Amino acid sequence: MPTSIPHPGQERGAIAVEFAIAASLLVMLFFGILEVGMLLRSRSVITDASREGARVAAALPRTEGFQDNSLAAIIGVVNSQKTNPIDYVVLYRADPATGGHHTGQDIESCTDSCWRYEWKGGAFEQKLGATWDADSISACGGVSDTDWLGVYVRGHQTSVTGLVGGNRSFTDTTIMRFEPIALGIPCRP
Repeated sequence: MPTSIPHPGQERGAIAVEFAIAASLLVMLFFGILEVGMLLRSRSVITDASREGARVAAALPRTEGFQDNSLAAIIGVVNSQKTNPIDYVVLYRADPATGGHHTGQDIESCTDSCWRYEWKGGAFEQKLGATWDADSISACGGVSDTDWLGVYVRGHQTSVTGLVGGNRSFTDTTIMRFEPIALGIPCRP
């Protein structure tokens, strides 16, 4: 039974084919890991921004400009990460039982007791028609005597390679009770 004995140089082609297959799989694996890492980073930035914005606003009950300070904290998180996956931010009076708007309105289109911002042209732009005056916040200390704040953040991550899909959207909401106001200062409207 005749067997063929490979001659030197015949295996070169097989090694090149094996290397091409292995290298393409390694490159795809590398870019897949890169995409997943970028997705996780964007998700983390959105979660951190929501939490930081709520923490700052909750510590400033009945303070004019609490929404601006909260938005500044959100921008601070984004700037610290040198990325901006955030598209939309809403600060709203929350229902502690549901986490939604206290009147049941859709958070992104609320028209009462909220501040809405959209990322446009390199900065957050306030959406018209939605306000929540600091003077209307109750912060007396008891659970039923204190308003709750919600911070909703929506963002995205655009796929660089297309291996993990196209644009991915993320949202995060943080609910916190306003800190009680010190004695001697009016704590409710």
